[in-house]
Amino acid sequence: MTEIHLKFLPEFDEPLIYGRKTATSRTKRHGKKGDTFEHRFYYPNGCPVRGCTGDDGDGHDHIFELITDPVRVHLGLILDNLWDIEGCADRDEAWANWRRIYDKRAWAGHEQVWLHRFRMVE
Repeated sequence: MTEIHLKFLPEFDEPLIYGRKTATSRTKRHGKKGDTFEHRFYYPNGCPVRGCTGDDGDGHDHIFELITDPVRVHLGLILDNLWDIEGCADRDEAWANWRRIYDKRAWAGHEQVWLHRFRMVE
């Protein structure tokens, strides 16, 4: 098991902490099944995760684990059909987020990207 680095925009904190975001698509592969990453959350009124005693306003980390090896898939398949596991409300939001993050070129949907599936472990 190796610690990998996956960063998320602040607007994904809520989908991550409540388990609505269980996947991320990236242009590069990060890690393999069983590898972990940390994400820092800031909840001034206490962490909403059951049993968590962290967060005094300075934030605290939760650990996530890749539950499968990352797989190459068409971007369009993810954004058109798997937008919910990406933590998005619908396909339009998924496409808008992708284009905002990776705005350096035009995206048509046929491009191959890496799908990383994960779960919170602590």
